[in-house]
Amino acid sequence: YQQQKVNLWNANNRDYAFGQAYRLYTLALAGYPNLSAMNRMREMKNMDSQTAYRLAAAYALINENSTAKSLLEDTSWQIPGNEDMWRYSYGSQTRDEAMALETYVLMNDKSNAFKLFKDLAKTLDSDDWLSTQTTAYSLYAMARFIGGEKQNNAFSFSYLYAGKKTTVKSDKPVFIQTLNPIDGEKLKVKNNSGQMLFLNVETSGVSLPGQIVDRQEGIAMTVKYYDMKARRLNETQLPQGKDFYAKMTISNPSMRNYNNLALSAVFPSGWEILNTRMLNIGRNLKSSASDYVDIRDDRVNIFFGLNSKRTKTFYVLLNAAYPGEYFRAPVSCKAMYDNTIDAVLGGGVVQVRR
Repeated sequence: YQQQKVNLWNANNRDYAFGQAYRLYTLALAGYPNLSAMNRMREMKNMDSQTAYRLAAAYALINENSTAKSLLEDTSWQIPGNEDMWRYSYGSQTRDEAMALETYVLMNDKSNAFKLFKDLAKTLDSDDWLSTQTTAYSLYAMARFIGGEKQNNAFSFSYLYAGKKTTVKSDKPVFIQTLNPIDGEKLKVKNNSGQMLFLNVETSGVSLPGQIVDRQEGIAMTVKYYDMKARRLNETQLPQGKDFYAKMTISNPSMRNYNNLALSAVFPSGWEILNTRMLNIGRNLKSSASDYVDIRDDRVNIFFGLNSKRTKTFYVLLNAAYPGEYFRAPVSCKAMYDNTIDAVLGGGVVQVRR
């Protein structure tokens, strides 16, 4: 498929040049480089820097470092003129810098690679919001940079916990130790090695219900509950066995078209989700078009796009199954690759009565 797409592409498809360069890179990475397509693209005039770095990476993978170097000689790093194009590849300036770092690593250009490595390290160490794509490619590129250096993995450290001192010596790059949590107990770690160690302390448990905070940024959302006769009801007090549904309405008030929105509704454990795709009940509830709907035991995740000034409505059929008092998590709708688009609504305690 990749070979077919590569051969069908032509230089008139300038908007998709980056995608073509990435295809050529993946083919080279897989050991099936399409050299004729690479050479055709190399003749492209006014190639943007993101595309040039990807194409150079493809050449570097087949040990054509001189060709890769010539591609980058007249290329200066630039932010794309149309940043909206990033949405097609889930990208960002940091993600593209990580790709450039990988290119320099493949070319064995340690000088330029180290400059980008330091910049990426600062970004990853900051409190900046980074998408999953940006974070993953940054870590991948940095791992390739560090992985090429010969290092001594042996290290030693000691830690004091619960009045007991333990010394650890390891010749593996990672050491993991499980500790039983003790309220108020401190963990003290001393590095006995001649190299820097990185310490991660992870805790897990069931958190207490927190304060419910409603917010809507860049997107508007309403969540309402109805009985099967389309009458509003108070979802915090429901009789056992009652069928009802949630109506979630999402609106885009901006002038932008939104892509990759994720609507997540986690329902109380006393409620059961009734899958309308498997039951006849609730067939009249027609949700708006979506890219994908994931129905789990306790939640429904809906993925979709929403154009400017448009609204979409989604329905979830429910049943008050088990008596008791339960915590209801807020419903959230967020753009997976843009933290400026975020809505969180609802939540609190609900009861199911016998």
